[in-house]
Amino acid sequence: LWIKRPGEPPQELIPAGALTPEALAEPYEDEYGAVRFLKFTEPLSAAEMAVQALRQRREVDHALEEFRVGKGRLARVGYTSRVVDALFRVALLARGRVPGDAAAAASLGYRALLLQDPRHVYHGRVYEERGWVVLQYWFFYLYNNWRTRFSGANDHEADWEMICIYLARNADQGLCPEWIAYASHDYAGDD
Repeated sequence: LWIKRPGEPPQELIPAGALTPEALAEPYEDEYGAVRFLKFTEPLSAAEMAVQALRQRREVDHALEEFRVGKGRLARVGYTSRVVDALFRVALLARGRVPGDAAAAASLGYRALLLQDPRHVYHGRVYEERGWVVLQYWFFYLYNNWRTRFSGANDHEADWEMICIYLARNADQGLCPEWIAYASHDYAGDD
């Protein structure tokens, strides 16, 4: 857990491996403009970047061998949607990208974590609200490459995603899933 106060460099509050959910949830008071954040990686050296770039290139080449091109998403929509998409992409030119070393370091960190424990862990809880039984699952991503990999709005280190499954009580079958709610990119509506 790190903190960035105005006019000061970031300062580590709790070292990696020592942060607990209880410590993360504790309320805190600090000066105006102070921002707390999680930081998983340190920037890579030039040599580490080169090794990681070669490894990723091999993985991409393998994935491209299996990829089959489908109908483009803009070919399936009208001109208005295409213009809106073009304006969105022009707006992205004003935004910067996350340095490549952050992505490479996150990838190396992820591999190191899998060597320590190969399980994919998620956090969940069950609660009842207004007659619904809700199963809530939280997943943690070490690095979200939504912009560079999928032409989305941003890349960033460390990202929580959540899925909620709403269950209704049914006299015959007990609890039955009725709704699912989750974070998604470029999708909207109840379908």
